[in-house]
Amino acid sequence: MTTTELPPLPPRPVVTYTRHNCERNHRTFSALAKCIWPDAIWIAGYTPGQFATVSYCFWEGPTVMQWATEEDARRGIAFIDRGGCSHSCAHDHRIVRMVLP
Repeated sequence: MTTTELPPLPPRPVVTYTRHNCERNHRTFSALAKCIWPDAIWIAGYTPGQFATVSYCFWEGPTVMQWATEEDARRGIAFIDRGGCSHSCAHDHRIVRMVLP
């Protein structure tokens, strides 16, 4: 049995978010994510950290997955880019680094 490796995906920039939707000083990245994406369908993360993968959908809000490291976020976005999204996918997937105030 032979295995076929998938071709590498093009490099993706990391966008830094320092602004959010209120004047509060959020103490956790989870609280900051809820403020940045108040219309998110869900915000989750096994190890919530300062990196997030954000997937925008046509008829719904974004979905946000938090990651501890940029490397983990890149692995997550590679999975999403290769078909891990749903039928309402807008093919707008981003890696975001959140900065606490």
